[in-house]
Amino acid sequence: SPRNLVVHMDDAKTRARQALESVSFDVHESRQFVDYAKSFTARASRTKGGFRWLCLVLVGLVAGGVAVLIQFLLMQVNEFNLHTQRWLFDMEVGLWFRYLVWVGTSIVLVSVAAALVCFVEPLAGGSGIPEIKCVLNGIDLPNVLK
Repeated sequence: SPRNLVVHMDDAKTRARQALESVSFDVHESRQFVDYAKSFTARASRTKGGFRWLCLVLVGLVAGGVAVLIQFLLMQVNEFNLHTQRWLFDMEVGLWFRYLVWVGTSIVLVSVAAALVCFVEPLAGGSGIPEIKCVLNGIDLPNVLK
């Protein structure tokens, strides 16, 4: 019967989930979340959904603002580099010295970034994907999500 087929599929899904190595962090499959979601009235559900959309829009705007700021700062650094090269060219400085100034500017910027990663926040190095997987699997890593 169709009912037995649904029960059989649920059992297969449960067995498959238990065979996985990591903890299931899909919110919609959690029994606690299902009970929590059922407790909402229609109006409370719409309000909560609206608040989630508002938060997503704000996060998107802030991320976009940060991207614009980074792009602006990169343009300023590039303009500084080009201005310095023009000034050195007008002063009739040799090609090797101008090259060393160009490379030196880049080395200074890379050193600042490396020092921030090494000494201020070592977890900023890398992609961050393994750290987020740990958090989603219930392992609390200090300084990952502040």
